[in-house]
Parts: sequence; C-alpha cells; structure tokens
Amino acid sequence: SFSRKAIEFREINIMNQTRTQLTVSMLVAGLLLICRPAHAEITAGGGIGFSQLSSYEDVDDGTAWRGFFGYRAASIPFYAEFQYLDSGELGIDDFFGVELQFDGFTAAAAYRMVVDSINGSDIIFKAGAYSLDVEATGAGGSATDDGSGALIGIGGNWMFTPHLGLNLDAQILFGVEDLANEEDLTVVTIGLIYAFFE
Repeated sequence: SFSRKAIEFREINIMNQTRTQLTVSMLVAGLLLICRPAHAEITAGGGIGFSQLSSYEDVDDGTAWRGFFGYRAASIPFYAEFQYLDSGELGIDDFFGVELQFDGFTAAAAYRMVVDSINGSDIIFKAGAYSLDVEATGAGGSATDDGSGALIGIGGNWMFTPHLGLNLDAQILFGVEDLANEEDLTVVTIGLIYAFFE
C-alpha cells in the first residue's frame, strides 16, 4: 500500500540522514585532529660537553658549557637562538701551565626540520655571529683579548614530552682570537631543553 511504502521511504531517508551526519562528524573530527592550530614556542635550556681549537695539536680540549633561549615560529620552519657560551679551560702542553678560556654570546637564525609532529622533536641547521672574550692565564700572569665573527652549527632536540627534551648541539665559531692567531673553535654539548607555549 501507499502508506506502507511512505513509511518505508521515511525510514530509509532517516537512515541515510543519520549516515550522512555520522560521516560529516567523522570528517570534521579528523580535520580538527590533523589541522590543530600551530603555536609558537619560547625555549630555554643548557648543556655541557667539550671545546676544541682545530689547528693546535698541543692544546687540550676544554670542558664547555652553554645556556640558551630560543624562539620556534608557529607556521614556518624558523628558529632563533641566543646563547651564552663558555669553552672551559684549554691547557697548552709544555708551555708553562698556560691555559686559554673563551666566553661570550652568540645569536643565530636556523632552519628547523620537525621529525616528530606529536612532541616536536627536530633537527636544527643554524648560522649566526659570536662575540667572545679570551683570557690566557699562567704562572706569569694573564692576558685578555676579544673578537667577533661568524658561526655555523647543527643540532637537534629529542622531545620526551611536548615541553621537555634532550638537546644536542655542535657548532664551529670561525676565526676566534686566541692571542696568537685566529683559529676555529668547535663546541659540542648535550643537555636539556624546555619549551614554553605562547
């Protein structure tokens, strides 16, 4: 009968509407999960490692450390870093106990390649500039100088959570003044990083 067919048609229509609503709801939920709004981050951290003057075989490595602040952009793969760096004491073999020590500040811009979209683990390729003081100390007293120049580096962060992670960093500071020559200073550190969401 017409009434039975009308009822059947209505039931089918209701079922189709329910399926459509369910499909739309699933699509919206998926899009919200994939397209979560990006957020910029302020980072802070530090690390310890070693420093090395590349051209001298008679200069020992130093125990270096650094502290840094950074900024991770929200929508582009950009990272900026500001750093305080201390090379530790680099002893000169058979030279009256003389030791060199470098410390100062750096600023760098970097390309940030995210390798883990959940916690934000990444690889960093950076370039920038430094301004360092150098001090040579020994039995006869001390002498100081300062200089500035360019640097490059590579590093990364293995994030345990979206906020806390392990920081690895290697950088070369070109033409550092060491009171005798201008030599490249290599610094490698491992430490921790903490990210603050804006």
